[in-house]
Amino acid sequence: MPARNARSANARPSSYPTALRSSSIRAAPRRPWRALLDRHRLIVYTNDWRIALLLGRRNDNRITLLGGELSDIEDATFGLDTVHQLTQYHADFAFIGAGGISLDG
Repeated sequence: MPARNARSANARPSSYPTALRSSSIRAAPRRPWRALLDRHRLIVYTNDWRIALLLGRRNDNRITLLGGELSDIEDATFGLDTVHQLTQYHADFAFIGAGGISLDG
């Protein structure tokens, strides 16, 4: 994903850094999203409701929870609605997992 500021129909103030986050990052050994806990005024787009609650309750962060079908395995949304929503944003940086990729496509 290109490193550009997030822009959408309801653009946020440019003083807020923007991050995209996929639920599969929880499986990563270092959990890089934890580095965001002490950051202030972040804009985060996530499909993981636990991350949305964790980061949304601190430091004047702004959280957008992506829609879609709720997975009972990953506590996150997935599907075409989630993917379509992601196409509307561009991020300064992103944590992206590959949990939804299979040999069958």
